[in-house]
Amino acid sequence: MDDATVFHYVRCSSCGLCYLNPQPTAQELEAHYPPAYAPFAEVSASANRLHQRLVNHGIRKRIRAIERCRPSGRLLEVGCADGFMLAALRQTGRWEVMGIDTSSVAVARAREMYDLEIIQAPVEQAQLPRGHFDVVAMWDVIEHLPDPVAALNAIQVALRPGGLLILRLPVSDAWDARLFGEAWAGWDAPRHLVVYSMAHLQQVLCHAGLELRASRGNARLYSGLKPSLGRWARLSLHGRSRAVAEALLGSSMLQAMVAPLSWLTSRLWPTSCRLAVAVKPQAKPGDCSDVAACPQASASCGTGFTGSWSAKKRQRPA
Repeated sequence: MDDATVFHYVRCSSCGLCYLNPQPTAQELEAHYPPAYAPFAEVSASANRLHQRLVNHGIRKRIRAIERCRPSGRLLEVGCADGFMLAALRQTGRWEVMGIDTSSVAVARAREMYDLEIIQAPVEQAQLPRGHFDVVAMWDVIEHLPDPVAALNAIQVALRPGGLLILRLPVSDAWDARLFGEAWAGWDAPRHLVVYSMAHLQQVLCHAGLELRASRGNARLYSGLKPSLGRWARLSLHGRSRAVAEALLGSSMLQAMVAPLSWLTSRLWPTSCRLAVAVKPQAKPGDCSDVAACPQASASCGTGFTGSWSAKKRQRPA
């Protein structure tokens, strides 16, 4: 790819699913996942205490979300990065944990820091044990997968009957996605290969033999809007105004100060950051006739296009 590349999102004329077309290769994507990319970035021991507390709070929030659905058991995290959440879950004594990630840097760190069992591979190539896990967790992962149905099929096989898939993702049919337009954080090309609405998520889950049972907003208002506000600042502001906006958005102190109001308003206006829970049925799953059909429920679907648009140019990381 050139240093400044335009990435095109298209919409399938059959199902309305949005995805990058053409899909970048694995080699092309590698440059857009540098070691400093947030999920892989190591939190420095010298990081300020408030930031550490916010990170720990986020992990506790994830654990609470999981344990509301299932209090204990065997858990697999797909896209586990450095394994921080898995280590915290194991420490409770209620969970037997395993992780998967494709980043060699993240996997090495997880093994070194926490002595975790981590597989370095795409989930569809990981040869997971059949019917083994009570819960599979995916935080901000499914939108990055080039073949989500293949990944979900592998997860469905690895879950025991009645097992749960708990996943968080950005959805395009939320008010903040419409408000921010092209500045919405969900249009994170080329890392976000597929952009889902809740209906599209239900569709791909159904094609993988999983049933969507529940979904809800999963971010306080400020936390949910912060990525889009940052993207808007990068696209719209310049010079000192942009620097000031980015400094404010990066302030842990500001995030802590607005937390109470943010918590209250998030109950009224949930953002596009959604938590969804799907189940592997005890019996053979039914067909997907009640779900909007697509010739191929995958990132490569699209017998035609109703429209296309381009993400803003992104400078390739050094």
